[in-house]
Formats: sequence, C-alpha cells, structure tokens
Amino acid sequence: MSLILGALLACAAGLAGIVLCPDDSTRRSRLPLLAAFLLGGLAWHAPARAVEPLSGPTRVLDGGTVMVGPHRVSLYGIAAPDADQTCSDAQDRPYPCGLAVRDRAEPACSAADRA
Repeated sequence: MSLILGALLACAAGLAGIVLCPDDSTRRSRLPLLAAFLLGGLAWHAPARAVEPLSGPTRVLDGGTVMVGPHRVSLYGIAAPDADQTCSDAQDRPYPCGLAVRDRAEPACSAADRA
C-alpha cells in the first residue's frame, strides 16, 4: 500500500508543480485537473464498506482468519501464526503454535456467539 501511496503523492506533486508554475503559452487553469486526480485517488483509497452485516456462527481458522457464517474474514494488522505453523519453545522443542493460537481463540469466539 505504501508503494501506491508514494506513487499517488509523486503524481500529486507533479500536478501541483504544473498548477503552481503554469506554462505561459497556455492561459487555462489546470486546477480542475489537479482536483479531479486528487479526488479520484482519495476515492480509490477509501475503505470498503460492508454490504451486509456479518452474522452466523464464528469459527477460528488461525490467529488472523475467522469464518463468520459463510464469509472468510482476514483480520488486518494481526501478526499471528498460521494454523499449520510450528514454533520452538524455551528448550528449542517444536510445537504446533498455530493450533495453540486457534485453540485459545476459539472459546472467545464461541462466547461471543452466545452473547
């Protein structure tokens, strides 16, 4: 996302330079063009809105993904192990940390379903 945002900012800076330092051969204002590009970029990066509220039984797939009814939901910004991932404990023994995360999160989602 930061690459896209950087490209948009670079385009905006270029367009601002054109508007602020116009060529003397053309007398038309380029401000409407700049405004159209900026509004288009902002609209493109606007967060998506849910069409319908999610409802139904909740099932935890892994630390960052849940199923709410038939919908798969990825939790943005969550850094958690995948369901099939293994980690090492303090004695350097492998254990299925992905399953451990899922098993600890499942009761919280089940409690939320009952509420």
